[in-house]
Amino acid sequence: MRYFVSILVSFLFVSLTHSQDLNKGLLLHYSFDGNAKDDSGNNYHGTAVNVTPVMDHNGIPNRAYHFDGTAYVDMPNVPELHPDLPVTIAFWLYIDDFNQVLIPFFDTDFSMDVYYGIFSTMLSSSKKIGVGYGDGGSISPGSRRSKGSDEIFEARRWYHVVFIVKGALDMDIYINGCPSPGRYSGTGDKKIKYAGNHGTIGRVDSENTPGPIYYLNGSIDEFYMWDRALTAEEVALLYLGNMNYDIELGGDKILCEGREYPISVQPIYDRITWSTGDTTPTLIVTKPGKYWVEGFKENCFYFRDTVEFKGSKCLKGGCGCK
Repeated sequence: MRYFVSILVSFLFVSLTHSQDLNKGLLLHYSFDGNAKDDSGNNYHGTAVNVTPVMDHNGIPNRAYHFDGTAYVDMPNVPELHPDLPVTIAFWLYIDDFNQVLIPFFDTDFSMDVYYGIFSTMLSSSKKIGVGYGDGGSISPGSRRSKGSDEIFEARRWYHVVFIVKGALDMDIYINGCPSPGRYSGTGDKKIKYAGNHGTIGRVDSENTPGPIYYLNGSIDEFYMWDRALTAEEVALLYLGNMNYDIELGGDKILCEGREYPISVQPIYDRITWSTGDTTPTLIVTKPGKYWVEGFKENCFYFRDTVEFKGSKCLKGGCGCK
């Protein structure tokens, strides 16, 4: 029978298909496969400074960029990269440590001592990532609108992060494909403003006036930016990537009396549950009946399939079933 894929969002199951077009509204895509070339087709190529190619989130060498505390990648300064809301930004992130006060990730309008564009940072004291945008005012809560995730990050681990910024009190944060609750802050103007500066990845200006520029100690991979809000289904496809999580147990089967029939799923899920209560990738079927299996990923995706075994008595001599 067909597999079924779902996303658990606010206790509702949303069907996931492969019909979404992630190229729609795509402004730029830096895969960081040894360069800062824009793979979106828009030719908004970045300028990389002091970065080092490293292993990516899939363990493939030279397919991500490491930022060593002096490195950054600048985006070109073009009006198209200063869009009105909504905006979606997604990337894979690996943090080396929490040794500095402020950990920076990106700023779409790199400005000193003022809040412009969309930016993302993390306070080391909280280990919680956040996103915000500025209205052009000085560095204070009255000049920005922000949302911080409630999820606590760990060092030396890859995370997939998606920010969907639609308005002052309308921002979605996804961590590893799953919606992450969070809290809003700031009382700035509801409209985003830009100073007309280039964007940057791996550094931000200090949240003090005056203050230093903070640089990332960590790695970034597959950096995307859209001028629209992605759907939950699109975020899921972006996170799952080319990995095939589909479950296919095959068609209904004949179970000969006194025989056993093993059925299996890939051992790639965070949790596996069979209708029998078993939790291993392989189930040994010894009785006729319907059997289903669910594979869970990140506690918000499940993949399911069902198969029926029909019983048949063995012929004399045990050479087949009727």
